[in-house]
Amino acid sequence: MQFEVDPDDYIVYVEGYHEKVFGVTTKEIISTLTFKTYKGKTSPPFGIVSGTKFVLQGGKIVGFHGRSTDVLHSLGAYISSPATPKLRGKWIKVVVIS
Repeated sequence: MQFEVDPDDYIVYVEGYHEKVFGVTTKEIISTLTFKTYKGKTSPPFGIVSGTKFVLQGGKIVGFHGRSTDVLHSLGAYISSPATPKLRGKWIKVVVIS
């Protein structure tokens, strides 16, 4: 299964679930990932929805990092800063001079 993001869109939100799997050793795994784009497109869930929910968000997601073996154990996101910094301070009046 694939989720394609349009060239003029980007991922802004990742929802996932993680859980402990017991066996010879106990492992923490990510069991599900769902992606959402800026324009509102949502992927189907990848995996089985089970465990504790987590969310990655905060801006334009430009990459991922994490740890895996035969399963995904951890996931983080690289978030880009806005191109234009937000203006800070107290603004009293803006005058347009022509």
